[in-house]
Amino acid sequence: MIQDSTYQETYPRLFALAYRLTGSVADAEDAIQEAWIRLLNEPTGKINTPAHWLYRTVSNLAIDALRAAKRTATGYHGPWLPEPIATNQYFPDPETEAIVREDLSMALLLMLEHLTPVQRAVWVLRTSLELPFADIGDMLGQTEANCRQLFRRAQDRLQRSDEHELVDAPAEMVASFIAAVQSGNADAVAQLLLDDAVWIGDGGGVKPATARPVLGADNVSRGLAGVFRKTADLFWLEPASINQAAGMLVRTADGIELAYTFLVKDGKISHVLAVRNPHKLAGMSPREIQPPSLGPGT
Repeated sequence: MIQDSTYQETYPRLFALAYRLTGSVADAEDAIQEAWIRLLNEPTGKINTPAHWLYRTVSNLAIDALRAAKRTATGYHGPWLPEPIATNQYFPDPETEAIVREDLSMALLLMLEHLTPVQRAVWVLRTSLELPFADIGDMLGQTEANCRQLFRRAQDRLQRSDEHELVDAPAEMVASFIAAVQSGNADAVAQLLLDDAVWIGDGGGVKPATARPVLGADNVSRGLAGVFRKTADLFWLEPASINQAAGMLVRTADGIELAYTFLVKDGKISHVLAVRNPHKLAGMSPREIQPPSLGPGT
């Protein structure tokens, strides 16, 4: 009989794997839930190593979700950003927290968007699970030689991506940013930004956001200071741990309205990333990790 402890023990690594493959909290969670249900439906004793079986099944389901997402990406309204997660909700203790250090940063997730679905799958499976290329090939319907080549191409593309030199903003920089936008002082905001900084808002067509990236420190600082100055009575700001880094939440009386993350280059903020699409904010809410169960008669 499969124990619930197997689910609790494997969930952090399974989520990290599926999330890196898809960039989507919902798709990652769906893959884990579906894999667990399939495992429960397997005859007793058929699966000798449930954890290994789960890694492979979740990987395949996440890859399918990634391919489907790429097919429908052209219909997305406005800029697209990966879904943010509240790190302490998914990785609540030091042991599981170590799994995601640097692995789930917004910089990495943006870098992975430069890869084709099959390149991303090969790269993530190789770096996350350290699977042999032959095993990865079996999972993806590729030869071992093709997987080696796909991995090299993925490595090269990641090294050449614009995000390769970016790092997460330190907590003290985010605190200074919060203070600057709360004051409504555009000059104070601009001092924290690179000259060619960019502000990207993802509302998904559901909530108002930047229709296209806002470019340049002057435009970004004036836009942000103006927004928060006009809405000071409606929103309040607070620091938060998002994707294992310092971030900022914008709250209303109804809950979380936006999740901000910040990327840094040469000691200043280069990217201000704001997710407002409510469908992408589920990963910021408290959650209880429990395995699904089969209903009566199943």
